[in-house]
Amino acid sequence: MTTAYLSTAYFAPVSYYMALLAYDRIVIEQWCNYTKQTYRNRCHIAGANGMLSLSVPVVKPDTLKCPTRDIRISDHGEWRHLHWNAIASAYGSSPFFHSALYSRLMTVLGWVPNSKCLCSMMRV
Repeated sequence: MTTAYLSTAYFAPVSYYMALLAYDRIVIEQWCNYTKQTYRNRCHIAGANGMLSLSVPVVKPDTLKCPTRDIRISDHGEWRHLHWNAIASAYGSSPFFHSALYSRLMTVLGWVPNSKCLCSMMRV
């Protein structure tokens, strides 16, 4: 049995998902020290005008070194709304967006579905 140890990631690059398929067992690391400006809370998506960077705001303790498991997602601001609009704008016309990705993203980003308006899907 082969094992891959991966860090946490927010919309990770394709190579991350290839590793998920290539190994029998995946362990998501939670004890390593959290590093700023990595794929742990950032991603890049292909927008209409080029690459678009998205960043999830996090709250961490005031210590210099902090394990990843102690990091919390911030509820400050409307980042969920902004991210959803960016993702829907970039990938909304792709064939599998609404069938496969749509409901999963809604769950991950914490929104309750509403068929009338994408903007009203926030539960914040």
